[in-house]
Amino acid sequence: MWGFWKNITFRQLSFALAVLLYGCFSSPTPDDFGPAEIGVFAFLFLSLSPSFLSGNGYALAFAAYGLSVPLTIAIIHGHAAGQIIRDVIPFIFLLMPLLFYYRGERDVKFLSILTVSVGLIFSLRSLGSFASDIADPMQWLGTPPDLLYLANSPEVLFAAIYLLHNALSADKKWFQRIPSALLACLPLLAMATLVQRASLLYVVACSFIFICVLFSAKRKTAIFIGCSAWMLFLTVPFIEDIFRQLSFKTQMVGLNSRGNEWKEVITHVSSSTLSLLFGKGWGAELENPAVGGLRVIFTHSLLSSLLLKAGFISLFLFLLYLFNLARDASRFITREYKYFFMLAGPLLIGLTLYASYKSFGYGLLILILASCAKSKRLEGDTRPVP
Repeated sequence: MWGFWKNITFRQLSFALAVLLYGCFSSPTPDDFGPAEIGVFAFLFLSLSPSFLSGNGYALAFAAYGLSVPLTIAIIHGHAAGQIIRDVIPFIFLLMPLLFYYRGERDVKFLSILTVSVGLIFSLRSLGSFASDIADPMQWLGTPPDLLYLANSPEVLFAAIYLLHNALSADKKWFQRIPSALLACLPLLAMATLVQRASLLYVVACSFIFICVLFSAKRKTAIFIGCSAWMLFLTVPFIEDIFRQLSFKTQMVGLNSRGNEWKEVITHVSSSTLSLLFGKGWGAELENPAVGGLRVIFTHSLLSSLLLKAGFISLFLFLLYLFNLARDASRFITREYKYFFMLAGPLLIGLTLYASYKSFGYGLLILILASCAKSKRLEGDTRPVP
Protein backbone atom coordinates (compact mmCIF):
# COMPACT_ATOMS: atom_id res chain seq x y z
CA MET A 1 0.00 0.00 0.00
CA TRP A 2 2.84 2.42 0.87
CA GLY A 3 4.49 1.71 -2.44
CA PHE A 4 1.26 2.64 -4.21
CA TRP A 5 1.05 6.09 -2.60
CA LYS A 6 4.82 6.61 -2.68
CA ASN A 7 4.79 6.52 -6.48
CA ILE A 8 1.81 8.85 -6.90
CA THR A 9 2.32 11.60 -9.48
CA PHE A 10 1.60 15.31 -9.07
CA ARG A 11 -1.42 15.03 -11.36
CA GLN A 12 -2.78 12.08 -9.39
CA LEU A 13 -2.26 13.97 -6.13
CA SER A 14 -4.09 17.01 -7.52
CA PHE A 15 -6.92 14.81 -8.74
CA ALA A 16 -7.15 13.08 -5.34
CA LEU A 17 -7.30 16.44 -3.55
CA ALA A 18 -10.07 17.60 -5.92
CA VAL A 19 -12.12 14.47 -5.27
CA LEU A 20 -11.66 14.57 -1.49
CA LEU A 21 -12.41 18.30 -1.35
CA TYR A 22 -15.59 17.59 -3.29
CA GLY A 23 -16.55 14.82 -0.89
CA CYS A 24 -15.90 16.81 2.28
CA PHE A 25 -17.24 20.26 1.43
CA SER A 26 -19.26 20.21 -1.80
CA SER A 27 -22.35 18.35 -3.03
CA PRO A 28 -23.47 16.58 -6.22
CA THR A 29 -25.53 19.56 -7.46
CA PRO A 30 -24.50 22.68 -5.47
CA ASP A 31 -26.82 25.68 -5.61
CA ASP A 32 -23.93 28.15 -5.69
CA PHE A 33 -20.37 28.18 -6.98
CA GLY A 34 -18.57 28.66 -3.65
CA PRO A 35 -15.01 28.27 -2.32
CA ALA A 36 -15.25 24.46 -2.26
CA GLU A 37 -16.29 24.29 -5.92
CA ILE A 38 -13.55 26.76 -6.90
CA GLY A 39 -11.00 24.60 -5.09
CA VAL A 40 -12.28 21.43 -6.78
CA PHE A 41 -12.02 22.96 -10.25
CA ALA A 42 -8.56 24.40 -9.47
CA PHE A 43 -7.18 20.99 -8.49
CA LEU A 44 -8.90 19.36 -11.46
CA PHE A 45 -7.24 21.89 -13.74
CA LEU A 46 -3.85 21.00 -12.25
CA SER A 47 -4.53 17.31 -12.86
CA LEU A 48 -5.43 17.65 -16.55
CA SER A 49 -3.38 15.31 -18.71
CA PRO A 50 -1.40 16.72 -21.66
CA SER A 51 -2.80 13.85 -23.73
CA PHE A 52 -6.40 14.75 -22.95
CA LEU A 53 -7.41 14.65 -26.61
CA SER A 54 -6.38 11.02 -26.95
CA GLY A 55 -9.66 9.15 -26.96
CA ASN A 56 -11.99 7.15 -29.14
CA GLY A 57 -13.73 8.87 -32.02
CA TYR A 58 -17.18 8.46 -30.47
CA ALA A 59 -16.13 10.40 -27.37
CA LEU A 60 -14.64 13.20 -29.45
CA ALA A 61 -17.73 13.37 -31.67
CA PHE A 62 -20.02 13.48 -28.62
CA ALA A 63 -17.89 16.24 -27.08
CA ALA A 64 -17.71 18.32 -30.25
CA TYR A 65 -21.46 18.07 -30.81
CA GLY A 66 -22.45 18.80 -27.21
CA LEU A 67 -20.21 21.85 -26.91
CA SER A 68 -21.46 23.38 -30.16
CA VAL A 69 -24.97 22.58 -31.37
CA PRO A 70 -27.06 22.62 -28.13
CA LEU A 71 -25.00 25.56 -26.87
CA THR A 72 -25.77 27.53 -30.04
CA ILE A 73 -29.48 26.63 -29.78
CA ALA A 74 -29.53 27.78 -26.15
CA ILE A 75 -28.05 31.15 -27.09
CA ILE A 76 -30.52 31.57 -29.98
CA HIS A 77 -33.47 30.79 -27.69
CA GLY A 78 -32.16 33.18 -25.04
CA HIS A 79 -31.86 30.67 -22.21
CA ALA A 80 -30.55 32.05 -18.93
CA ALA A 81 -26.76 31.87 -18.62
CA GLY A 82 -26.96 30.25 -15.19
CA GLN A 83 -29.20 27.49 -16.47
CA ILE A 84 -26.93 26.87 -19.45
CA ILE A 85 -23.92 26.56 -17.13
CA ARG A 86 -25.80 24.11 -14.88
CA ASP A 87 -26.27 21.87 -17.93
CA VAL A 88 -22.85 22.31 -19.56
CA ILE A 89 -20.82 21.45 -16.44
CA PRO A 90 -22.50 18.01 -15.96
CA PHE A 91 -22.01 17.42 -19.69
CA ILE A 92 -18.28 18.04 -19.28
CA PHE A 93 -18.23 15.53 -16.42
CA LEU A 94 -19.43 12.89 -18.92
CA LEU A 95 -16.25 13.62 -20.92
CA MET A 96 -13.77 12.97 -18.11
CA PRO A 97 -12.00 10.15 -20.03
CA LEU A 98 -10.95 12.82 -22.54
CA LEU A 99 -9.62 15.14 -19.86
CA PHE A 100 -7.82 12.79 -17.49
CA TYR A 101 -5.56 10.03 -18.76
CA TYR A 102 -5.73 6.91 -16.57
CA ARG A 103 -5.03 3.37 -17.66
CA GLY A 104 -3.99 0.07 -16.11
CA GLU A 105 -5.00 -1.84 -13.01
CA ARG A 106 -3.10 0.53 -10.74
CA ASP A 107 -5.16 3.49 -11.92
CA VAL A 108 -8.41 1.52 -11.66
CA LYS A 109 -7.55 0.82 -8.02
CA PHE A 110 -6.56 4.45 -7.43
CA LEU A 111 -9.85 5.80 -8.82
CA SER A 112 -11.91 3.14 -7.01
CA ILE A 113 -10.35 4.00 -3.64
CA LEU A 114 -11.13 7.68 -4.20
CA THR A 115 -14.72 6.92 -5.20
CA VAL A 116 -15.28 4.68 -2.18
CA SER A 117 -13.81 7.39 0.06
CA VAL A 118 -16.27 9.96 -1.29
CA GLY A 119 -19.12 7.47 -0.89
CA LEU A 120 -18.26 6.96 2.77
CA ILE A 121 -17.84 10.71 3.38
CA PHE A 122 -21.19 11.46 1.74
CA SER A 123 -22.78 8.71 3.85
CA LEU A 124 -21.43 10.22 7.06
CA ARG A 125 -22.51 13.71 6.04
CA SER A 126 -25.97 12.47 5.08
CA LEU A 127 -26.46 10.58 8.33
CA GLY A 128 -25.02 13.52 10.26
CA SER A 129 -27.78 15.76 8.95
CA PHE A 130 -30.22 13.65 10.99
CA ALA A 131 -28.23 14.12 14.21
CA SER A 132 -30.96 16.20 15.83
CA ASP A 133 -33.32 13.19 15.54
CA ILE A 134 -30.83 10.65 16.86
CA ALA A 135 -33.27 9.49 19.55
CA ASP A 136 -36.07 8.80 17.04
CA PRO A 137 -34.77 6.63 14.15
CA MET A 138 -38.12 6.78 12.31
CA GLN A 139 -37.54 10.49 11.76
CA TRP A 140 -34.47 9.56 9.70
CA LEU A 141 -36.59 8.23 6.85
CA GLY A 142 -37.36 10.75 4.13
CA THR A 143 -36.15 14.19 3.11
CA PRO A 144 -32.75 15.06 4.66
CA PRO A 145 -32.72 18.26 6.75
CA ASP A 146 -29.83 19.72 4.72
CA LEU A 147 -31.69 19.05 1.40
CA LEU A 148 -28.41 17.93 -0.23
CA TYR A 149 -29.53 14.34 -0.93
CA LEU A 150 -25.93 13.16 -0.64
CA ALA A 151 -27.02 9.53 -0.30
CA ASN A 152 -28.50 9.70 -3.81
CA SER A 153 -25.04 10.15 -5.31
CA PRO A 154 -23.63 7.22 -7.31
CA GLU A 155 -20.48 7.09 -5.14
CA VAL A 156 -22.54 5.89 -2.18
CA LEU A 157 -23.92 2.87 -4.05
CA PHE A 158 -20.46 2.22 -5.54
CA ALA A 159 -18.95 2.20 -2.03
CA ALA A 160 -21.66 -0.12 -0.71
CA ILE A 161 -21.06 -2.72 -3.45
CA TYR A 162 -17.25 -2.43 -3.13
CA LEU A 163 -17.34 -3.01 0.62
CA LEU A 164 -19.96 -5.75 0.46
CA HIS A 165 -17.87 -7.61 -2.10
CA ASN A 166 -14.83 -7.37 0.16
CA ALA A 167 -16.91 -8.60 3.08
CA LEU A 168 -18.22 -11.55 1.08
CA SER A 169 -15.11 -12.37 -0.96
CA ALA A 170 -13.57 -15.80 -0.76
CA ASP A 171 -10.15 -14.18 -1.36
CA LYS A 172 -10.29 -12.21 1.90
CA LYS A 173 -9.46 -13.38 5.43
CA TRP A 174 -12.00 -12.95 8.20
CA PHE A 175 -10.06 -10.04 9.74
CA GLN A 176 -10.31 -8.29 6.36
CA ARG A 177 -14.00 -9.02 5.97
CA ILE A 178 -15.15 -7.60 9.30
CA PRO A 179 -13.95 -3.98 8.74
CA SER A 180 -15.48 -4.01 5.24
CA ALA A 181 -18.78 -5.33 6.57
CA LEU A 182 -18.90 -2.65 9.28
CA LEU A 183 -18.03 0.16 6.85
CA ALA A 184 -20.67 -1.10 4.39
CA CYS A 185 -23.31 -0.29 7.01
CA LEU A 186 -22.68 3.45 6.48
CA PRO A 187 -23.75 3.70 2.80
CA LEU A 188 -26.50 1.13 3.33
CA LEU A 189 -27.99 3.10 6.20
CA ALA A 190 -27.60 6.39 4.31
CA MET A 191 -29.49 5.01 1.29
CA ALA A 192 -32.15 3.49 3.54
CA THR A 193 -32.84 6.81 5.27
CA LEU A 194 -33.64 8.40 1.89
CA VAL A 195 -35.71 5.33 0.90
CA GLN A 196 -33.73 4.73 -2.29
CA ARG A 197 -35.67 1.77 -3.65
CA ALA A 198 -33.65 1.07 -6.79
CA SER A 199 -30.30 1.30 -4.99
CA LEU A 200 -31.39 -0.89 -2.09
CA LEU A 201 -32.89 -3.50 -4.41
CA TYR A 202 -29.64 -3.54 -6.37
CA VAL A 203 -27.65 -4.03 -3.15
CA VAL A 204 -29.84 -6.98 -2.16
CA ALA A 205 -29.39 -8.58 -5.61
CA CYS A 206 -25.61 -8.12 -5.55
CA SER A 207 -25.35 -9.46 -1.99
CA PHE A 208 -27.24 -12.59 -3.03
CA ILE A 209 -24.87 -13.11 -5.97
CA PHE A 210 -21.78 -12.54 -3.81
CA ILE A 211 -23.04 -15.03 -1.20
CA CYS A 212 -23.69 -17.61 -3.94
CA VAL A 213 -20.14 -17.16 -5.25
CA LEU A 214 -18.79 -17.44 -1.71
CA PHE A 215 -20.92 -20.55 -1.12
CA SER A 216 -19.33 -22.26 -4.12
CA ALA A 217 -15.86 -21.47 -2.76
CA LYS A 218 -16.29 -21.71 1.02
CA ARG A 219 -19.53 -23.40 1.96
CA LYS A 220 -19.31 -23.14 5.76
CA THR A 221 -18.39 -19.46 5.69
CA ALA A 222 -21.21 -18.68 3.28
CA ILE A 223 -23.78 -20.50 5.41
CA PHE A 224 -22.66 -18.61 8.51
CA ILE A 225 -22.79 -15.23 6.76
CA GLY A 226 -26.12 -15.97 5.11
CA CYS A 227 -27.74 -17.06 8.39
CA SER A 228 -26.30 -14.07 10.25
CA ALA A 229 -27.67 -11.66 7.63
CA TRP A 230 -31.09 -13.32 7.71
CA MET A 231 -31.26 -13.12 11.51
CA LEU A 232 -30.32 -9.44 11.32
CA PHE A 233 -33.18 -8.72 8.93
CA LEU A 234 -35.61 -10.57 11.20
CA THR A 235 -34.54 -9.14 14.56
CA VAL A 236 -33.63 -5.49 14.01
CA PRO A 237 -36.80 -3.33 14.28
CA PHE A 238 -35.31 -0.52 12.20
CA ILE A 239 -34.99 -2.87 9.24
CA GLU A 240 -38.71 -3.61 9.50
CA ASP A 241 -39.44 0.13 9.57
CA ILE A 242 -37.36 0.63 6.43
CA PHE A 243 -39.28 -2.07 4.56
CA ARG A 244 -42.56 -0.57 5.72
CA GLN A 245 -41.45 2.84 4.47
CA LEU A 246 -40.32 1.36 1.14
CA SER A 247 -43.69 -0.31 0.71
CA PHE A 248 -45.53 2.89 1.67
CA LYS A 249 -43.51 4.98 -0.79
CA THR A 250 -44.22 2.51 -3.58
CA GLN A 251 -47.97 2.62 -2.84
CA MET A 252 -48.00 6.43 -2.70
CA VAL A 253 -45.80 7.41 -5.66
CA GLY A 254 -45.35 4.23 -7.70
CA LEU A 255 -42.50 4.88 -10.14
CA ASN A 256 -42.46 8.64 -9.41
CA SER A 257 -44.12 9.42 -12.77
CA ARG A 258 -40.99 8.45 -14.70
CA GLY A 259 -43.16 7.27 -17.60
CA ASN A 260 -45.09 10.55 -17.64
CA GLU A 261 -41.80 12.41 -17.59
CA TRP A 262 -40.61 10.56 -20.70
CA LYS A 263 -43.96 11.22 -22.37
CA GLU A 264 -43.64 14.95 -21.66
CA VAL A 265 -40.07 15.04 -23.02
CA ILE A 266 -41.08 13.28 -26.23
CA THR A 267 -44.08 15.58 -26.66
CA HIS A 268 -41.84 18.60 -26.07
CA VAL A 269 -39.20 17.68 -28.65
CA SER A 270 -41.67 16.33 -31.20
CA SER A 271 -42.95 19.82 -31.91
CA SER A 272 -40.59 19.93 -34.90
CA THR A 273 -38.09 17.72 -36.70
CA LEU A 274 -35.27 20.11 -35.78
CA SER A 275 -36.13 19.86 -32.08
CA LEU A 276 -36.24 16.08 -32.28
CA LEU A 277 -32.82 15.92 -33.93
CA PHE A 278 -31.01 18.73 -32.12
CA GLY A 279 -33.02 19.32 -28.94
CA LYS A 280 -34.10 22.52 -27.21
CA GLY A 281 -30.59 23.56 -26.14
CA TRP A 282 -28.77 23.58 -22.80
CA GLY A 283 -30.81 25.25 -20.08
CA ALA A 284 -34.16 24.33 -21.62
CA GLU A 285 -37.05 24.07 -19.15
CA LEU A 286 -39.76 21.45 -18.89
CA GLU A 287 -43.03 21.21 -16.96
CA ASN A 288 -41.98 17.99 -15.31
CA PRO A 289 -44.79 15.73 -14.02
CA ALA A 290 -42.25 13.87 -11.86
CA VAL A 291 -41.93 16.97 -9.65
CA GLY A 292 -45.56 17.98 -9.59
CA GLY A 293 -45.59 19.84 -12.92
CA LEU A 294 -43.05 22.48 -11.87
CA ARG A 295 -40.89 24.06 -14.58
CA VAL A 296 -37.39 22.71 -14.05
CA ILE A 297 -34.27 22.22 -16.16
CA PHE A 298 -33.71 18.55 -15.32
CA THR A 299 -35.24 15.13 -15.82
CA HIS A 300 -34.58 11.99 -13.80
CA SER A 301 -32.83 10.18 -16.64
CA LEU A 302 -29.67 11.01 -18.53
CA LEU A 303 -31.21 9.58 -21.68
CA SER A 304 -34.33 11.76 -21.53
CA SER A 305 -32.23 14.78 -20.57
CA LEU A 306 -29.98 14.41 -23.61
CA LEU A 307 -33.01 13.96 -25.86
CA LEU A 308 -34.61 17.12 -24.45
CA LYS A 309 -31.53 19.35 -24.42
CA ALA A 310 -29.42 18.08 -27.33
CA GLY A 311 -31.73 15.90 -29.40
CA PHE A 312 -31.65 12.41 -30.80
CA ILE A 313 -28.21 12.95 -32.36
CA SER A 314 -26.57 13.51 -28.96
CA LEU A 315 -28.41 10.52 -27.50
CA PHE A 316 -27.14 8.32 -30.33
CA LEU A 317 -23.55 9.60 -30.00
CA PHE A 318 -23.55 9.12 -26.22
CA LEU A 319 -24.81 5.53 -26.46
CA LEU A 320 -22.09 4.77 -29.03
CA TYR A 321 -19.51 6.35 -26.71
CA LEU A 322 -20.71 4.41 -23.66
CA PHE A 323 -21.10 1.13 -25.55
CA ASN A 324 -17.58 1.45 -26.92
CA LEU A 325 -16.18 1.93 -23.41
CA ALA A 326 -18.19 -1.01 -22.05
CA ARG A 327 -17.10 -3.27 -24.91
CA ASP A 328 -13.41 -2.42 -24.43
CA ALA A 329 -13.71 -2.86 -20.65
CA SER A 330 -15.46 -6.23 -20.91
CA ARG A 331 -12.23 -8.25 -21.08
CA PHE A 332 -10.94 -6.70 -17.87
CA ILE A 333 -14.30 -6.81 -16.09
CA THR A 334 -14.92 -10.49 -16.88
CA ARG A 335 -11.70 -11.26 -14.99
CA GLU A 336 -12.44 -8.84 -12.15
CA TYR A 337 -16.20 -9.28 -12.00
CA LYS A 338 -16.70 -7.07 -8.95
CA TYR A 339 -16.15 -4.01 -11.16
CA PHE A 340 -19.14 -5.00 -13.23
CA PHE A 341 -21.41 -4.83 -10.19
CA MET A 342 -19.73 -1.72 -8.80
CA LEU A 343 -20.22 0.19 -12.06
CA ALA A 344 -23.34 -1.29 -13.66
CA GLY A 345 -25.84 -0.34 -10.96
CA PRO A 346 -24.86 3.32 -10.41
CA LEU A 347 -24.45 3.96 -14.14
CA LEU A 348 -27.75 2.35 -15.14
CA ILE A 349 -29.68 4.09 -12.35
CA GLY A 350 -28.34 7.44 -13.54
CA LEU A 351 -29.21 6.55 -17.12
CA THR A 352 -32.83 5.72 -16.33
CA LEU A 353 -34.12 6.59 -12.83
CA TYR A 354 -32.26 9.27 -10.85
CA ALA A 355 -30.77 12.65 -11.70
CA SER A 356 -27.40 11.45 -10.34
CA TYR A 357 -25.97 11.82 -13.87
CA LYS A 358 -25.61 15.57 -13.22
CA SER A 359 -22.91 15.01 -10.57
CA PHE A 360 -19.14 14.92 -10.64
CA GLY A 361 -19.37 11.41 -9.20
CA TYR A 362 -21.15 10.08 -12.28
CA GLY A 363 -18.31 11.32 -14.44
CA LEU A 364 -15.90 9.64 -12.04
CA LEU A 365 -17.62 6.30 -12.66
CA ILE A 366 -17.32 6.79 -16.44
CA LEU A 367 -13.62 7.53 -15.92
CA ILE A 368 -13.23 4.25 -14.01
CA LEU A 369 -15.00 2.43 -16.84
CA ALA A 370 -12.60 4.05 -19.34
CA SER A 371 -9.64 3.02 -17.18
CA CYS A 372 -10.92 -0.56 -17.17
CA ALA A 373 -11.20 -0.33 -20.96
CA LYS A 374 -7.56 0.72 -21.22
CA SER A 375 -6.27 -1.79 -18.66
CA LYS A 376 -3.90 -4.44 -19.90
CA ARG A 377 -2.54 -7.21 -17.75
CA LEU A 378 1.13 -8.04 -17.78
CA GLU A 379 1.73 -11.30 -19.56
CA GLY A 380 1.49 -14.17 -17.13
CA ASP A 381 0.11 -11.98 -14.31
CA THR A 382 -2.99 -13.68 -12.95
CA ARG A 383 -3.20 -11.81 -9.64
CA PRO A 384 -6.60 -10.23 -8.94
CA VAL A 385 -6.98 -6.49 -8.73
CA PRO A 386 -7.14 -5.45 -5.02
